[in-house]
Amino acid sequence: QVNAGDHATRTAEQDPKTHALETTVKDVGQFLDSACSQHKFDDLIFVMDGKLSGFLKENLGKSTREALLATHDKDLAWLEGQGLKSRLEVS
Repeated sequence: QVNAGDHATRTAEQDPKTHALETTVKDVGQFLDSACSQHKFDDLIFVMDGKLSGFLKENLGKSTREALLATHDKDLAWLEGQGLKSRLEVS
């Protein structure tokens, strides 16, 4: 007999990169939830791969999801400071 936990463990062993990514996204979600509950931000904007954004949203609490204003499926890692801020301005 195989249970769901065994399948999840086997999948993680078969693809360690995916497992590491999922673990990291869950950790980021917990960090954002904690920051939201401590009122460390009012609004969020995600700028990342669309699939990653979707997985992260699934791992956020209700209040944090409600603070999410927008998602952008873009790579803006090369921008800094004001250039980044101007690309992310929400009207």
